[in-house]
Amino acid sequence: MYEKNGSLLQKAGGQMTQTRLIIAFDSVYQALALEEICRDGRIIPLPTAISAGCGFAWATSRLDRDYWEEYLRENGIAYGRPGRICQYKTV
Repeated sequence: MYEKNGSLLQKAGGQMTQTRLIIAFDSVYQALALEEICRDGRIIPLPTAISAGCGFAWATSRLDRDYWEEYLRENGIAYGRPGRICQYKTV
């Protein structure tokens, strides 16, 4: 297990995987609103294992779910159900 920029890296089957926090949105406008005010992550196509309305999500290496819930609330950005913020491993 390795750590890079606060996210966890693991070697799985010879490939490096990285754990990211994914925030799924009902509307692309919500994702764009977050992108406009935050540089700690980026918009990505929604991983197929996660369902949401618009097909886009915010991916960040900052894994603190409580931080993101508060950040979104303070900035008036809706993100849908609480289950729409989750950790996801990427290759």
